[in-house]
Amino acid sequence: KNRASLESLTEGLDPSRMVISLEHEPRFLQENADAGVDVMLCGHTHDGQFFPLNIAIRTAWENPAGLKKVGGMTSVVTSGVGVYGPDMRIGTDADISVVDIQFAP
Repeated sequence: KNRASLESLTEGLDPSRMVISLEHEPRFLQENADAGVDVMLCGHTHDGQFFPLNIAIRTAWENPAGLKKVGGMTSVVTSGVGVYGPDMRIGTDADISVVDIQFAP
């Protein structure tokens, strides 16, 4: 509730430098792109964790897992390796994302 706005957080940043945003949940993708973020790294959504939530999760998040380009920004979301609620995963893949960012010369 008391979060600073993305605009205030990115205000004064040098747009010629890489801007990376870290979020627990993959929310505000367009807002991050509009604020000049280049790469948005997000915590996991468990990719729904089990059937049928693994299908429904795609309606809750713009990018529930994997990569998605939004304007000039790349969103990276891992489905994670853990669980919430029941101690099980059915029909989803657990993953740890390795992100290799290469800077243009």
